[in-house]
Amino acid sequence: MLLHVGLYVLCSAAILQAVCQILPAPFIDEIFHIPQAQHYCNGSFSEGNNAPQKEYAMMKIQALTISMFPVNYFFSFLYYTDPGSTLFVLAAYLANLKSMHKTSAFLGLFSVFFRQTNIVWVLFLAGCTAVKEMVKADSIEKIETSPDIKDKLVRFLVGIVSAAIKYLLVIDNFLRILKLVWPYLFVLASFAMFILINGGIVLGDKLNHEVSLHAPQLLYFFGFALFFSSPFLISLSQIRNFFAAVVKNPLKFMTFALICILLIIKYTHIHIFVLSDNRHYTFYLCRYVLKYPLFRLLLVPLYIYAGWAMNQRLDSPRCLGIWKLVLLICICAVTVPQKLIEVRYFIIPYILFRVNIRVTEMYQVVLEFLLYFLINAFTLYVFFTKEIVWPDINDPQRIIW
Repeated sequence: MLLHVGLYVLCSAAILQAVCQILPAPFIDEIFHIPQAQHYCNGSFSEGNNAPQKEYAMMKIQALTISMFPVNYFFSFLYYTDPGSTLFVLAAYLANLKSMHKTSAFLGLFSVFFRQTNIVWVLFLAGCTAVKEMVKADSIEKIETSPDIKDKLVRFLVGIVSAAIKYLLVIDNFLRILKLVWPYLFVLASFAMFILINGGIVLGDKLNHEVSLHAPQLLYFFGFALFFSSPFLISLSQIRNFFAAVVKNPLKFMTFALICILLIIKYTHIHIFVLSDNRHYTFYLCRYVLKYPLFRLLLVPLYIYAGWAMNQRLDSPRCLGIWKLVLLICICAVTVPQKLIEVRYFIIPYILFRVNIRVTEMYQVVLEFLLYFLINAFTLYVFFTKEIVWPDINDPQRIIW
């Protein structure tokens, strides 16, 4: 066997040498593939021209940067469930995008073992699947009774037939969607049984993790996203466009502002944990900013701009209006019921937003990388150098997210 392999390699090498001698220049039947082959042989596995090269480089930097997302990156070094939770939700989302729905649902189920609220992202995956199929079903709306039919009886009969076809198509689409989303529904049904048996979602300290209507959490998330994605959401052109939109639709933005003010006044909660635990950045945020009603209200324009800019950035073909609505509902579901202001709750919503925004400029990607790098450096510096002494605990405490 070895002799045969050796002879095969020798003969192939001799033939290759002979071919190279008679073809000193690149030879291929489709000449535009030559640059691609040359880039491939040089170890550059993009499509072989400047634009894909740039896009490939941007994707690599973005992947590295998102892996360094400060909140998730920091907790990767501590005994927290967030890195594993994030990993399995993103893996489930990737499988969903590849239409591997059973795999996606299984990964989503596994993510629930890390954090029970991840069941919301299983619902999100089911919603993404349904939205994708609904977009394909545009033909339902195109079935109309022809205006050329003059006879009333005939028009009536044709209308009945048309309505029946529409109904059957709706049923057919519903069954097709159900066939795709049933793995997610199985996970959701299993979780519903868990809630009944457990007496609630929380496994541990139920008393301090009660469900409450904390609507400003959504606004806090908008501010959080604006800060961490500032290279993409803040620019002079975007600010000008925002003010132009406000001038064009003042009533709409005034309504948004009034809703925000109402939510802040009526539904703001400051959890006792936040004001009593000085190891977290949220302690200082609440103590010096959110504790004061006037400061909370002064942030409303920032929240409105953040929501507007985020909506503008979600403009890829996948991010249709109904898809954005599903994402918004799920973000509300994982943040609004939480009385405790905890930035770890924002990790998965933020990353799902971030991976779906359109990025066109390399400098924005580089700025994001530098922003994350500096935040991580600062966070780790504070963690390593700043010690807090608690009288009832012997070991020194440290500041974390």
